[in-house]
Amino acid sequence: MGSVVLVVVLVVIGVAGLFALVRRLSRALLDRKEEVLVASLTAAGAARKGTKLGGLYEGNDVAFELDGCDVLVNARYDSRNLVRVGLLVKTGFLPWAVFSAERGLHHFGKKLGISRELQTGDAAFDQHCYVDSAEQDAVLKQLLASDSTREAIAGLIALGFHVQTSTRGVEAFQLAPLHEGRRESKAAEATALLARLAKAVPQFDGLEFKTPGDVRNLPLAALVVLFTAGGLFGALALAPTLGVTVNRAAAVAVLIGGGFALWATGVALLSVVARGSSDGIRALAISAGVTLLGLPALGGTLVLVANQRLDGAPPTVHQVTVRSTDSKALQVDSWEPGAPAVRVGASYGALQKFAVGDVVPVKVHPGALGLTWVEQLDAAYRWGL
Repeated sequence: MGSVVLVVVLVVIGVAGLFALVRRLSRALLDRKEEVLVASLTAAGAARKGTKLGGLYEGNDVAFELDGCDVLVNARYDSRNLVRVGLLVKTGFLPWAVFSAERGLHHFGKKLGISRELQTGDAAFDQHCYVDSAEQDAVLKQLLASDSTREAIAGLIALGFHVQTSTRGVEAFQLAPLHEGRRESKAAEATALLARLAKAVPQFDGLEFKTPGDVRNLPLAALVVLFTAGGLFGALALAPTLGVTVNRAAAVAVLIGGGFALWATGVALLSVVARGSSDGIRALAISAGVTLLGLPALGGTLVLVANQRLDGAPPTVHQVTVRSTDSKALQVDSWEPGAPAVRVGASYGALQKFAVGDVVPVKVHPGALGLTWVEQLDAAYRWGL
């Protein structure tokens, strides 16, 4: 009994030690990312006011004062390989929005009519700054009504930052690869622009703002689940009912072609459901990627099903010799001289009945789409051949 308790104690200590080590390494990586901004602010004469310790996935909050502006430096994991390093200036409650440099994917989404972005009427701002927000246009237009607001946001983007407004205030942040080396920071310039932005944004008293989590495209999510799960399980259900296509290369080509055709059709339908939001093209890209797990498999399988189910031509019966067996099929000599051996699906009963060297009859069909296929051996024997 004592040895069992000792083992349990050692396991608990080991797990706790491992967790502490992982936490320490995680914090060290975040601290290294923060140090770049901290060093830049210190070099600009900012006064350090204090530090609030972070956790496993979020670094320390380091408070500074620069030219009368209080700014908070923070680093946190944005994904497994990306760290979000930001500068925050607290203000009153603001609507959630992210402003970034408008890039090719944004242009592509807008040209396709999938992404819909707020237009402020300021041609230069609308051309270079992309507004990603779930908030109503009227609220965003109020947020961006001031020339000073738009100029400060455009200036931060020109420095290489993304800008976010939220109930926390205004924040300028960058996404850095986790193991990227030290890069030059423009934290002091960004802080000055953040201070201008904090003074320029309007006050929103008594309003409740939307967040990304408040606006969910449930039809899009439902279609993604349906296409992925339905495609995968549909292919798995249909595949055992198929006879073997003799030309393996042709079968692979059909699987790829049919799979791509069904996937492209599914993506076209997803694009209709995804359109209308500022993140429409991103949502569509993620959805299209997820459905690759199901739709292509079903599309290729359906082509093979059509080739066999619509085949009304009479079969040709060949007597062939069994060369080997496995748990699902027989390997038999080809009925065509010089051709490689052919794999023929067989039921459990047929597999138990035949051995290497036996002669068995196989039914060969031309295929409705020209893809020659062989019936499963159990079907041939059920018909007494």
